Amino acid sequence: MKKSFILSALLLTTVFVVNAKADTVMEPEGVHPCAKQSASMCDANEEPFTGTVTEKVNGVLRGTSVFKDGQQNGVVKTFYPNGKVETEANFKAGKQDGIAKSYWDNGNLKAEITFVNGKQNGAIKAYRKDGSLMAEGTQKEGVPQGAQKTYYKNGKVVYETNFKDGKKDGKYRKYYSNGQVETEGNYSNDMPDGVVKTFDRNGKLLEEVTYNKGERVIKNEEKK
Repeated sequence: MKKSFILSALLLTTVFVVNAKADTVMEPEGVHPCAKQSASMCDANEEPFTGTVTEKVNGVLRGTSVFKDGQQNGVVKTFYPNGKVETEANFKAGKQDGIAKSYWDNGNLKAEITFVNGKQNGAIKAYRKDGSLMAEGTQKEGVPQGAQKTYYKNGKVVYETNFKDGKKDGKYRKYYSNGQVETEGNYSNDMPDGVVKTFDRNGKLLEEVTYNKGERVIKNEEKK
């Protein structure tokens, strides 16, 4: 099953990762990843940890995470070396729940992904470093569902299509930066199906091709 163009643009790390390098210090003293599979963080007595864990690399804060009974439960954050927030997310009983966010090193929002009970369900957005919206769509059980769009820096749509259960399904359009349609057609079960039209930047029709379930239909005049 293919991922959407939006997912390929998002690299959102929200899980608190314990670094095993010698220059990494975790507080409070003695907390460590559990050997037990029933918990992810234990105290010095090998009991599931409850409280806030911080991770520092060379004395610089790089992450904080709230635990309850050994499981992440609450806000989790990672930080850039300059102290700005890199990612933030919320957990319930060890599973992501709510809107997870990542940021560029200049502080601007990079991505937003909605989680429900550990799975991507709901809105998803990606932004450029200058703050402009790059892409948006929705997910259901971690796969694209419904309308998906990408944008030029000027805010105009680059591409819009619809997904059904992770596959392109329905009408799609690609646009020039001036807003004119470049290509339009239809997908069925992730394959082009029906008439695909291509236009120049002024709206003049350049080409018209017909597909049947992904296969190009050769017209009689093309066979000659």
